[in-house]
Amino acid sequence: LPLVLIDGMQILLKRADIIMIGAILGSDDAGIYSAASRISNFVVFGLMAINAILGPMISELYHTGCGRELQRIIMLASRAIFVFTLVVSIILAVSGKFMLSLFGSDYTIAFVPLLILLTGQVVNALAGSVGLIMTLTSHQNQAGAIIAVSTAANISLNALLIPLFGLAGAAISTAFTMALWNIVMFTFVQRRIGINSAIL
Repeated sequence: LPLVLIDGMQILLKRADIIMIGAILGSDDAGIYSAASRISNFVVFGLMAINAILGPMISELYHTGCGRELQRIIMLASRAIFVFTLVVSIILAVSGKFMLSLFGSDYTIAFVPLLILLTGQVVNALAGSVGLIMTLTSHQNQAGAIIAVSTAANISLNALLIPLFGLAGAAISTAFTMALWNIVMFTFVQRRIGINSAIL
């Protein structure tokens, strides 16, 4: 059940900003913002690919008590995730206006929200695979609680910032709450599980 909650809340987190823009500003703005959101999600491919390899290794090493090897593997994975995320984010930031213009000339107004979302993704990458670590070390209940609180914070911030700052407000809300949940999970993983998932 906690894993179902985590997946559901993450889907809601990824879509809440688009839905709320549509409700507050209209479908045209939601479509424009959606393009920036989809482009920013390109950076997640590295995390997903590495997590697919890392998952079984975390489970085996943690439950067999190989703490030192587990720490080494997680740090290597964190560095790979961060480098991939940073490089792709820079490429997308440089080519962002061009990529948005492929959807139409009106879409270039989402360039600033795109930069904000990319910044949030880079901050997330600094924390490493914290969600995966928590769920594979029998801390899925705590992970579910953190995601649920972050989702509630995301919806509240969107409701507050979208009327004030438009598309940028939605991007700030999403980037902030993603960073918030990763920072909280990182702290939990370091203090309660004894694993440092950062790049250093």
